[in-house]
Amino acid sequence: MREVAIPRVGHLSNAPDEMFQHERIARGPGMAETKITALKRGAQSSAFSLPEKAALRFTDDVVADVPAGDAGFAAAAQFLSPRQRVERNLTVGYCMLTCRLLESFAVTIEPEGVTQGRKLKR
Repeated sequence: MREVAIPRVGHLSNAPDEMFQHERIARGPGMAETKITALKRGAQSSAFSLPEKAALRFTDDVVADVPAGDAGFAAAAQFLSPRQRVERNLTVGYCMLTCRLLESFAVTIEPEGVTQGRKLKR
């Protein structure tokens, strides 16, 4: 469920590099292209399972508001233990930080196969 949450944070944070990198990672274990496309629509999409929809609702709530809303916590509680919810919240928060860092310094997407590092534009 983490690989639906991380690119969703990228989308909600308007961070194309984060989306690109984590959509690519999600393809590794075989996430269907329909799900990757549906990440932009979030939990409203029929492409996701109930646990994935709960993860997306929780992610949306954590990104949108502090504290996250009761609906997101209730949805996540159906599928995640309290410890897993804490870990998910930390993951989403870290992802938000990463998105803000990437966008603040105008870090660009690497060409395919390039892993030598990126040049900051700012």
